[in-house]
Amino acid sequence: MDEAAPFQMIGDPMEKLLAGMEFYIHLFEDPHLLKSCLARTTVQESAETNPKLCDAANVCIANQEKRFKARLDEACKSRLLRLDTDSLAKLWIATIQEDPSRSL
Repeated sequence: MDEAAPFQMIGDPMEKLLAGMEFYIHLFEDPHLLKSCLARTTVQESAETNPKLCDAANVCIANQEKRFKARLDEACKSRLLRLDTDSLAKLWIATIQEDPSRSL
């Protein structure tokens, strides 16, 4: 889904970053779209019973975080900004991986 998303065609790194974030925000705002992450569910359901499967699912989430961090790094570099992109990437992934059934 990420590789085929329209924001991937944007050349400016900052605009691409912001458009990518907007893409996911709008995706999760759509009430008709089933929102679920197989990797997150696998981690939750297999943590105690199948550590190998849990680890493999965690790799998927970690790769998602790395891709987002790379976009953050490029955007910051393009604007000569110095930010803690590692922490921001972790925060973004934690936010979009949140289980909506646990929301208040």
